[in-house]
Amino acid sequence: MTTGTDLTVLCVDPDAEAREGLVAEFETRANFAPTAADSVGSALDTAESTAVDCIVAEYDLGDGTAFDLFEAARDHHPNVSCILFTDVGHADIDSGAFRDTVAEYLPKGGPNATDRLVDIVRNAVLNRTQVGFPLPPDEDERLEALADYDIDDLTAVESFDRFSNLIVSHFGISVAFVGLLDEEEERFVACHGADWETLTREDSICTYAVLDEDVTVVENVQADPRFEHNETLKQLDIRAYAGANLTTADGTVIGELCLIDDEPRRFTDEELTDLQLFAEEVSDQLELRRRLREEETESTSAEENS
Repeated sequence: MTTGTDLTVLCVDPDAEAREGLVAEFETRANFAPTAADSVGSALDTAESTAVDCIVAEYDLGDGTAFDLFEAARDHHPNVSCILFTDVGHADIDSGAFRDTVAEYLPKGGPNATDRLVDIVRNAVLNRTQVGFPLPPDEDERLEALADYDIDDLTAVESFDRFSNLIVSHFGISVAFVGLLDEEEERFVACHGADWETLTREDSICTYAVLDEDVTVVENVQADPRFEHNETLKQLDIRAYAGANLTTADGTVIGELCLIDDEPRRFTDEELTDLQLFAEEVSDQLELRRRLREEETESTSAEENS
């Protein structure tokens, strides 16, 4: 179970001393979780297995350039922030690749370069969350799976309202909701403690929760770099968050069952276990509704063709 408060920075440089020094620098700063690689290939291996927030790379990586890395890494993390941190001057950089790739550029030899790099990394990730949102690797398949559910019809199902009511009482929190994430919005099938109906994905914490296999916890939303400048969350008085995945029968994540509090708070292991159990029950109910809808459609089609 994760709190999700640290930014994962992948430092890529074939020079061991430079690479280790950069990792050490990020380790001294709050809210960073640095990791390292020495080439395009090793960096992509890391990107495939780790949720990377930002890549900081030297230009020449031996088996390719930083731009080769940035382009390939975005196949796994479409909105990953990318920063070229190099001694190589503009004149010696492939201008075409630079023009075609969204990336920051910072010379290593500039004044206070490392301090500036840390600020750029932080700002790049925060700005990314304000203008867009990270996508799961299986986003297309996830949206196809979600299409099998009639969200408009689900909002009229009283059992989901009863679930959210029970959950608020059980956990002693402000708000509980069942949220399904479509292409642009999170739509609340049920919400007890507030009258929320939708939230844009770029403003929703659940956008990040669906990337985690485990329960996602944010004990203090305003202290998390991903959300501290999110005015919508402040206006909705969302100060603490815990979300468990809602999944289809084949394990595809289509939404979240969430606990919200108006004050920062911790969640015990027992509470998070209970939340996971509630989420499994909601997922079962969603699957039941999907099957009933499918059977009704097949029955109607059979009658029309008879």
